[in-house]
Amino acid sequence: MALHIEVFASDLRLEGVTISDKPSMIIGQPSGQPSIVISQRWYKKDGVATNEAIHHLLAEEGFRPVPSSYFGWYRPEDGVVIVDAKPDNFIRTTEGLLAIDLQMAQFTTDQLAAAGLRSDPASPVIYIPR
Repeated sequence: MALHIEVFASDLRLEGVTISDKPSMIIGQPSGQPSIVISQRWYKKDGVATNEAIHHLLAEEGFRPVPSSYFGWYRPEDGVVIVDAKPDNFIRTTEGLLAIDLQMAQFTTDQLAAAGLRSDPASPVIYIPR
């Protein structure tokens, strides 16, 4: 979450952790698992997030698409990797496109190379329609 806040200048706040006795929303996970409780200012929705708009936003932030991944992107400059960057994890607002629920991590240059991801930030960004 800290990486998400830093990369996207998000106003997300970690409020706490809770454990529910209700069934998990994640298929195959038992109840009783911890959930992170967050808060964020309310944004007015202004249309639908599209893959093309997400591509534009992430490319503008220096990210490169990862072919054959689950909506994956990486940024050679600092090794930040994102998966699950699909339209239902973004909201188009009157202020622009906001990322709301991305899975993110940061890797070393060697780890990126081991995964077959080019570390050259000057390599072209190719739009991969989904």
